[in-house]
Amino acid sequence: MTSARFRHVLVVNVHFDPDNYGGATIVAKEVARHLLAAGIQVSAVATMQAEELPPYAVVRSHRDGIDTFRINMPPGPAPTLRYWDDQMTARVVQIASQVGADVAHLHCLQGLGAGLIPGLRGFGLPVVLSVHDFWWLCQRQFMVQPDGRYCGQDPVRLGQCVGCVSGRAQLNERNQKLFAAVRQADLVTFPSAFAHGLSLRSGLPARRSAILENGINHPGPGFFDDQAQRRAASSELTFGFVGGPSAVKGWPLVREAFKRLDRADFRGVVVDGSLDGSWWRPSMFQGMRGRWNIHPRFEQAAGLDQFYASIDVLLFLSQWRETFGLVVREAISRGVRVIQTEGGGATEHRAKSRRLPIGASPEELSEILGQELQNRDGHPDPVPCRSFADQAEELMVLLETL
Repeated sequence: MTSARFRHVLVVNVHFDPDNYGGATIVAKEVARHLLAAGIQVSAVATMQAEELPPYAVVRSHRDGIDTFRINMPPGPAPTLRYWDDQMTARVVQIASQVGADVAHLHCLQGLGAGLIPGLRGFGLPVVLSVHDFWWLCQRQFMVQPDGRYCGQDPVRLGQCVGCVSGRAQLNERNQKLFAAVRQADLVTFPSAFAHGLSLRSGLPARRSAILENGINHPGPGFFDDQAQRRAASSELTFGFVGGPSAVKGWPLVREAFKRLDRADFRGVVVDGSLDGSWWRPSMFQGMRGRWNIHPRFEQAAGLDQFYASIDVLLFLSQWRETFGLVVREAISRGVRVIQTEGGGATEHRAKSRRLPIGASPEELSEILGQELQNRDGHPDPVPCRSFADQAEELMVLLETL
């Protein structure tokens, strides 16, 4: 279906294709691509950091039918500008006017600022805000404390946040500005029941909200043949890790758990998702059992199936309750086992994954790894997951109700 009311969508996200960094960027790009395929014109706004260009300079590019306007962020820390920037808002409104957009779909606004919502509404555009993380509730974005432990507030109350941030006054000002902006959005969507519930319980003042579950790219033709051939050729179990080498993604837990295993007859693969290949070095696997390799960064259109065909168990050990968990759905839709931390939107699926609590010990994870190694051939059936095309179609239905 195509939208009868809206013919040109302005998609806004801190990153955009080809700078595909993080799950929210993939979602923004893929949904935009399917809107385009449905006959809706799409333009995109994102940020960049180029020292040779003045602040707020705009670089325009075109790829796969979408014009993208990248706005150069001002240098320096200036924390206020990361959540409210009147010059950035003016530039985005100028772009919206220039391209003739008739509706705005906003995603992650770090560096762009929440002022885009009232700014675009004042220009006359309906605004849909899709929440992907807890930036709207938490100044640290992921509800992870400075010591690396998950905050766990439910609901979030600012009085308990003072120890994590620099000042109470700034915290209150940020909260007031962000909540006032959200109030003006025509629709706020969330990728999971968990994200929707926690946000609303914490007072996020969405006038109208909906759960718009993210989609994935389904396995391509030939994927299951490639998977079966690889598994038939070797009895080695292969573990895969997609998150970066950070505590919030659980890498220290993974590293210590694999050091404790009493066997080494398996492989491990980590994906370097950085834009410059700087995340991983072979020395980071020192002391871990098994043979570990670094898999280069890949895009959705090329390399996604190749990676999942090469692994048997996905390790998703995030130390915060993620709002969705894109890689979990990619894995279960391809018959790949999942070991994951409990809670959040990442567990809202029908697969029988092995689960640990956030904060679990390396010994607990090591025990589960040993059980997986004892059950080499226990490959699950693929679990159907909705596609990005499904998500785009549901978004178009929601647009008709604005």
